[in-house]
Amino acid sequence: MVLAVFAGWERHLIKRGRDPLVRLVVLRDRRIGVGSLTLVMLFLVPSGMLFLVPVFLQTTAGFDALRSGITLISMPVALSVGASMTARLVGSGRMTHRTAQLWAFSLMTAGCVAVAVMFGPRWDLSAVGLALTPGLLLVGFGRGMATTANDLVQSAAPPEEVSDVTGLSRTATYLGSSFGVALAGAFMTTTLLLAFEAGVKDSTVLSSAQRQRVVQAVEHQVQVTAATDDAVRARLASQGVTGAAADELVRVNAEARGRALAVAALGMGVLAVVGFLLALGLPRGPATPAGPATPAGPAVPTARPPA
Repeated sequence: MVLAVFAGWERHLIKRGRDPLVRLVVLRDRRIGVGSLTLVMLFLVPSGMLFLVPVFLQTTAGFDALRSGITLISMPVALSVGASMTARLVGSGRMTHRTAQLWAFSLMTAGCVAVAVMFGPRWDLSAVGLALTPGLLLVGFGRGMATTANDLVQSAAPPEEVSDVTGLSRTATYLGSSFGVALAGAFMTTTLLLAFEAGVKDSTVLSSAQRQRVVQAVEHQVQVTAATDDAVRARLASQGVTGAAADELVRVNAEARGRALAVAALGMGVLAVVGFLLALGLPRGPATPAGPATPAGPAVPTARPPA
């Protein structure tokens, strides 16, 4: 909605002969228009995963901030390797920007699915950090392969439009990072709320009155977020809920939390597929310098007429 209003305002400025913040005409170039949308998705997916994985590690696996950070190291390492390798391949002409982005989204999709499978209390939590590594490596390597997207977008601009396209590409990366965290959080909290309510209603341990009271409390909750089992138990104890009822609610919350995180991670995978479909619209051939072409053929020697 905000972006639509912004685009309308920019058109209004152009019609009145004033200088807009971004000349929207640059979006007519497929490398810039599609490439900018691709940039949004390339930052959106990893940002969402970087939000979800620490939430899982700290609420379900019981990791502290340091151990969570160590678990996540595999992602930036893979990113560096992927970026270096792809830059060499694209620079030497052995891989096009389009191919790099398609591989990037494919790897990130696989990584999101691999991580989603590990979200849940049924796994051995003592080894869960190591078990997450394959998925994190895939997401990180895919993100690294995507680093050439900036070059694709910015190299497409003629000299007089470089500032517009540079600002546009930077905005796309910021939007992607912001939307990634926001969407991951929205997927998680919505699923957590629905799964917790369903678990409470299906519980055979809680009485009918207890189930009704919990559901009403959840429906009127202003903020719902993932919490550790200890935090949930302490909250229940502060409200006078103990014993079997407290144990049951902690169990229901743990299952709902695992399902919510898994659904959110799969949601990031779906968005990676959307990015893959967007990347299909990128030019197939290698990037060409922007600006009008200046044909320059080989020098043809001319015979000098005899004196």
